[in-house]
Amino acid sequence: VDTETEGSLPGVVLAMSWGERDVDRATLRSVNHERIASATTDAGGWYRLCGVPTDTWLSLQLQHMGRTGPVIRALVEDSLGVAVRHFSFTASPASGAADSLASHTNGAVVRPATGTAILSGIVRGLGDAPLASVNVGVRGTGASGRTDALGHYTLRGLPAGTQVLDVRHLGYDPAELSVELRSGVLVTRDVHLRRIVNLDSVRVVALRSRYREFSELVTHRLFGIYIGPEEMEWRKRVSYASDVIEKIPGFRISGESFNAQVFSSRGSSSCKPNVVIDGAENQSINDVAAAQIGAIAAYRDGEITPGFYGRGCGAILIWTVR
Repeated sequence: VDTETEGSLPGVVLAMSWGERDVDRATLRSVNHERIASATTDAGGWYRLCGVPTDTWLSLQLQHMGRTGPVIRALVEDSLGVAVRHFSFTASPASGAADSLASHTNGAVVRPATGTAILSGIVRGLGDAPLASVNVGVRGTGASGRTDALGHYTLRGLPAGTQVLDVRHLGYDPAELSVELRSGVLVTRDVHLRRIVNLDSVRVVALRSRYREFSELVTHRLFGIYIGPEEMEWRKRVSYASDVIEKIPGFRISGESFNAQVFSSRGSSSCKPNVVIDGAENQSINDVAAAQIGAIAAYRDGEITPGFYGRGCGAILIWTVR
């Protein structure tokens, strides 16, 4: 629907992408494929996309009259098979979303979207207790802030339409929620964060390395930066793998949360290193959470990489916790 009139909005393109993993029969290695689909709203504002996978995260984005909305993640449950999802979009001219799929693909710099909508609420944690100093922001805008001592937040100058609220706090799972905003209207949205349960430490005695390939690379290393299981412990305090990688010299992160991408900070600005997760090449950096990373071997652009993973822009090898 149109955010200004609440009437149907025809001609809006809904772009969708998702990842699928397959096995190369020749090499028996995992191969990641990106699938793309789209649909255009009819005269009544309706759209329909068939044949999308269930129990798989989908990235959605609205595009209309040269404008794009934020990237929204959605999931179709396998038990349901059908998902109904309504969106709103403003037809009036405004700044585009900074984290749009088009911006990521073409490397264009787009000004953050703005407007007159206001979003407010309370962030609660364990036992419904208000949480202070929680990072909150609306994706694709310059609006961000922290909750006060009572867990309250207020974000102003927001664009109208379906937007995404990102909430992060140390010790809690990050949250992203869709919110419906309207020009000049105060919308209230409370958030409940789920506490990350940390188990007591356990002493493990083993006769062989948990990460054999990582250990072999460390033993024969000439180049690269190596982060072992012991060093990863303190890095697990962050939520996303991209938060760990951005601290490694020679790499830079573009975008936020699940949509973040990693690039080499050397040479061409569009040079992407080969991200390898448990032997599966060409993965997205946040396909694995920081807490699930056991070890990392990072090879910067220009350094000699393991022969079976090198591709000219460096490589980031990740082994998950075992």
